[in-house]
Amino acid sequence: MGESPLELLLASSRLPSPPAVALQVLNLVQEPGVSVTALASTIGNDPALSTKVLRMANSSFYAQSRKIATVGDAIVVLGLNSVRTLALGFSLVDNLRAHQGDGFDHDAFWRRSLIVATAARSIAARTRPARKEEAFFGGLLLNLGVLAMASGIEDYGATFRMASGRYDVLSELEHARYDVTHQEVGAALVEAWNLPAQLAGCMLHYARPEDAAADVIELVRVVGIGDALAELCTGSAFDVALHAYRARVAWVGLSSDEADALVGEVAKSVQVMEALFGLQDGTAIPPSALLARANDALGMLSLQATQDASRLVVENHELAVAASTDPLTGVANRRRFEEFTDDQYQIAMRYGGPFSVLFVDMDGLKRLNDTHGHAIGDRVLVAVATALHTGARAADLVARLGGDEFALALHSTTLNEAAVAAERIRAAVAEVRILTDVGESLGITVSIGVAQLDAGQHADAAALVSAADAAVYRAKQLGRNQVFVAEGAIAA
Repeated sequence: MGESPLELLLASSRLPSPPAVALQVLNLVQEPGVSVTALASTIGNDPALSTKVLRMANSSFYAQSRKIATVGDAIVVLGLNSVRTLALGFSLVDNLRAHQGDGFDHDAFWRRSLIVATAARSIAARTRPARKEEAFFGGLLLNLGVLAMASGIEDYGATFRMASGRYDVLSELEHARYDVTHQEVGAALVEAWNLPAQLAGCMLHYARPEDAAADVIELVRVVGIGDALAELCTGSAFDVALHAYRARVAWVGLSSDEADALVGEVAKSVQVMEALFGLQDGTAIPPSALLARANDALGMLSLQATQDASRLVVENHELAVAASTDPLTGVANRRRFEEFTDDQYQIAMRYGGPFSVLFVDMDGLKRLNDTHGHAIGDRVLVAVATALHTGARAADLVARLGGDEFALALHSTTLNEAAVAAERIRAAVAEVRILTDVGESLGITVSIGVAQLDAGQHADAAALVSAADAAVYRAKQLGRNQVFVAEGAIAA
């Protein structure tokens, strides 16, 4: 029996490994009655790590009345558990940031991670002060699996971007494309690296703490709230994130006022953390942008508190998103495509602008399914959807109409421009390769039909789509893996 996708990924030489100082700190954590001197000496062997621990200890997080000058002093003032947790977190993050791959925005990733960690710590300080550093550590490395997949999987960056900042959507795309999720990868790394076991509980159950072991449920809850706040501050689906945040703060009994105050408090604290982690390099989004987003969130939260009906609006939006998305590929489904093309048809008819449609039919998917199984066929579908999404503009819509059929609605696009786009997409798909579990490389091609709206020929959007469909049928007849422009279509 072949190795599972998770086993193959964990065996990859491209994955980072824990730094020596982190391993030493881990060993000390496991020793009962470890001394202040032993821990201070271990941390002191790494000047960069010592500096970070001292800067953290003297930051506004701890509000000390006097300056802490040595790691030993930090341990005495802050406590042994706090300092060893901080040291472990800082050393792991430094090492992981040193293994940055191409095609993945690591600064954005760590910015989001800092929001999760800072929010989790702030909530734990209110509910379980003794575990606030564990909460910070759990939030900081909550999405460790994302980094591992970005390092170990060559095309992971495209999958990550396709999720548009939605980590729940990302998990679905990962499962469809790689048969493993970043939560599962992260939990496996926790075990492999001998990290604190409660970190795996946070990774696997932050969205449903009731499924976690009884001794870590409280920790998982605060990390889950931190994740929701990070999604609120950085994610693309603002209203969905707002609903999730409101639902999760109820886990620990925070009032509406406390939930509102937490957003601004975390935004200010993250500015301190960004400086500690070296994210203020002039190329990243400035902290003021995060604070502005937090202020927007506060306004939304206040508005929701005075408008009970907004809950229904959010829930309806969630249902609408689910109802308009193809669950396998993450692109729009047939229903959303028909709504979009109807709208674009009306706009084009009213204002006279061009509007074109590409009908994309995969060549030989049935044969591939029969030969290699539907799991491989699903991977191919996801890969094709990714290629289509990459080749489309922000104003365009990519949809899976069902089975092996996709379509693109191209806003303000002439026939010639659409034909060029179609050829570019056809060539991109032809370069896609999928590896089977036995190491066989599989390719796929598509046939594409192109049509532009002609008021004299197309009475509605459905007629335009039918013209593109007829064109793809001709492309099939002519030998597949090619583009065919609808007969009688506008060429201007």
